[in-house]
Formats: sequence, C-alpha cells, structure tokens
Amino acid sequence: MLAELKSKIEIRMQARFKTQANTAVHERLRLKVMFAVAILMSLSLSFWEAGIMFVLFAGQLFFPQAEVRWGFGVAYLTLALRWIVVERRAIPALFRTARKELSQSSAPRERPDG
Repeated sequence: MLAELKSKIEIRMQARFKTQANTAVHERLRLKVMFAVAILMSLSLSFWEAGIMFVLFAGQLFFPQAEVRWGFGVAYLTLALRWIVVERRAIPALFRTARKELSQSSAPRERPDG
C-alpha cells in the first residue's frame, strides 16, 4: 500500500515537472519569436542583426542548463525591447504592409485558363 502511494506521488511529481518544463520552453520560444519580429520590424536584416541572431540561436546549442537558457531568454527580451524602441517609427509601415498583404491574399484569385 505504501509503495503504491509512493509510486503515485512520483508519477504526479514527474508529470508536474514535465508541465513546468514545457511551460518554460514555450516562454523562451515566445521570447525568441518576439526578438526575431523586433529585428525584422524594419522589413530588412543587416549583417549585424543577422550575426546577433545567429550567435544567440547557435549559442543555446552548447548550453543545455536551464539557468543558462533563462539567461538567453533575458537577453532575447532585452534586445527585443531595445529594437522595438529604436525601430518604433517602422511600426506603422509594418502594419500597413501586413494589412496590404492580408487584403491581397484574401481577395479571390483568378485562375488562368489553360
């Protein structure tokens, strides 16, 4: 009976840990996406921006520790906020371009006769 209870507790703890780990992974992924969107807000990518993205993305491959990954998350958030502030004048143009593209893609397309 006691062994069975211990087994159930271990299973619940493992499930809770997996849920927390998955949540952490998704939060860091959101930070990466926010960073990439912030860099591409100007609809161009400079050599330095590409280099920063590469170093951050590739750097994570060598550090599987959760604490280091959280450090990368903080770096993504900080850099994303910096880019958003610096490129804030590009935000209206970005929304205009997105609206234009969405309206063109939702319009019915004529099929070529052939």
